[in-house]
Amino acid sequence: MTVTSPRPHTLGDSHFFSLSHPLSIWKPSRLVPRTIGTSRPNKFFLAGALLVLAGSLLWADAGWLSNYRKGVAEREKGGCPAAAFYFLEALKERSEPQAGVKLDSVTTVDYLPRLMLADCLCRMGEKDLAEKYLSQGAAEQGLKTSAATALLDSVGKCLGAKAPPVSADRIKVLKRVQDKCGLSEEKDKTLYPWYFDYEVSQEFLKTGEYDAVIQYLYRAIDKKAVPQEKTRIYGMWFTDYHPYFLLAKAFYHEGSYGCAVNALDLSFKQEDLSGSAQEKQERERIKKDLEEIPLAGR
Repeated sequence: MTVTSPRPHTLGDSHFFSLSHPLSIWKPSRLVPRTIGTSRPNKFFLAGALLVLAGSLLWADAGWLSNYRKGVAEREKGGCPAAAFYFLEALKERSEPQAGVKLDSVTTVDYLPRLMLADCLCRMGEKDLAEKYLSQGAAEQGLKTSAATALLDSVGKCLGAKAPPVSADRIKVLKRVQDKCGLSEEKDKTLYPWYFDYEVSQEFLKTGEYDAVIQYLYRAIDKKAVPQEKTRIYGMWFTDYHPYFLLAKAFYHEGSYGCAVNALDLSFKQEDLSGSAQEKQERERIKKDLEEIPLAGR
């Protein structure tokens, strides 16, 4: 019985342990099969594997930290939709809060993704989602740092403030989609199912109201995070649920190129656009445009 080297992985794979990882000191081509029982384990192989595993964990940490750093920077500039996207991505990779995280050689912050999300979402007018993440942030509130206290105060004031009125044009869009979806009148539109939010986001995309597109896509993703092809809404009405592609389009047209890159990457990994040649071509075009933008401009 022989043991052969693992197959090469790509960065898109879900497994971090990969001998083809950029931080690996081993190349798969240099690893040869050995027969069990005929020789002792190669100590250099074991040492290399441990280094790869340690490097992979550092690679993973860099993901959440990078997203959190970007979220903090966007929030400071007042870009709450973009900041919320980065905080959501950071939260996916690391849920545990931490005091005193180094963003760089001189800057230290507290890692409070849920409180940051609650603050950004509330400023966007998404008070229900803000309350959801606020209620989930007990551990972050328990840190009792000055940053956590300031965020709690900010979110509390935002939740207590009166929401700005919705424009008449947007009310017409909401009513039109409500009728299209066969939904009864609800004063609280957040109670509607995911497909209402998804359809609304597509309507606002047509009129170039990208802030509303992002707002309603966040609602849809919160209710249904996994994209799906030919998903049934009701009766004979089916739709391709591609929220990350629409999110990438909205961020791209809004000028939030860093968020557009990340959302587009999620679309490539999770969404099959082969059923629509037009969508597939548009995604490739946006990808090409984003690749031509210098990193400093994203």
